[in-house]
Amino acid sequence: MGGINLKQPKASQSMRVLLESGTFAGADGDAQPVGAILLSRALCRFSLYRASPELSRAHIARAVRTHAEANAPFVETGTLLLRSPHGAEMWYWDKAQASAGVSPKALTTLAPESLFREAGEGWRILACVEGFEAQYWQEGGLVASTWRRHAFTREQWIAFALGVEAAAHEPPDTPPAPTNTRLLTHALWRGREIKPPLTWRDAETAAASFALCLSGLAAFFVGQGLHFEEDARASARETAAIEESIASNPALRRARERAELLLAFNSANAGADALTAAADALSVFKQFGVEAESWRADQSGFHAILSASISDIPLRDVVAALEATPLLCGVEPNLSSREGALELSAALETAGATCAADRGRAP
Repeated sequence: MGGINLKQPKASQSMRVLLESGTFAGADGDAQPVGAILLSRALCRFSLYRASPELSRAHIARAVRTHAEANAPFVETGTLLLRSPHGAEMWYWDKAQASAGVSPKALTTLAPESLFREAGEGWRILACVEGFEAQYWQEGGLVASTWRRHAFTREQWIAFALGVEAAAHEPPDTPPAPTNTRLLTHALWRGREIKPPLTWRDAETAAASFALCLSGLAAFFVGQGLHFEEDARASARETAAIEESIASNPALRRARERAELLLAFNSANAGADALTAAADALSVFKQFGVEAESWRADQSGFHAILSASISDIPLRDVVAALEATPLLCGVEPNLSSREGALELSAALETAGATCAADRGRAP
């Protein structure tokens, strides 16, 4: 190890890395650089959840969330779960330690610095912002990872290699030379993230949004009818009178609001899969800076019209990220009849056996 350059790589100016000491580091050692906040590898722990290839993506998501919660190593644990060709990658950190000097909003977007390094294959050692990380990659997925404050000794390397089960690549007898790589500015791993399931609060919010949309559509069609039917005007006046009567009576107003909320919630809950799929798809569009002009989602699938042409966006990455979500599969991009637009359609995981078969392929 005598002639090896062990100088640690520095973060991009657009990022800052939370160090083990609780301070931040940037590209030039600035005390308070601006941009995204990454967690030093010193603060993180890694584990692989191996899953049977026969399990569906939805089943793997539920299983790994349960496993991660049951094996959380800290009293208050931050967790990031990512889909992997072998099952799921689990990253943990001490949320209480990471919260020092970090805003509540930034806490929800923290990510280990290891995820901003280029993927590998086989055995390697990375020089991190702090210390060194030994990794083993197989079939495009991270299988094992451990961190040391100082360069790995031969004994530490052998212990790491022996801890990797059924490795397809033979490990070297001595630690490989540490690789110095800059932190990447993009995060394609976000398309593999296993997100928490919808809560009652999410369902209530979605139900309220649906109710507002339905109210807007109803108002539009009523307005159209007023142009053609005199009876519609009379009906509108009667409706207004009824609305005014209800609005002046607090008891009636509360009863109607509760009834509407329950009706909307039941409707949204019946289509929870479609709602979850739509939320995941819109999140992917936002990640790649693509705007959806219109979209629809139901149990038959998801369809969106994007205000972008094929040449304007990394279509392959967008499709791969959509396929990596828990419920969407069979993503098909098509040219829109309107210039400068692109149509995307996908089936749902619960739509049938054909969709489930497509999910058998690794992302």
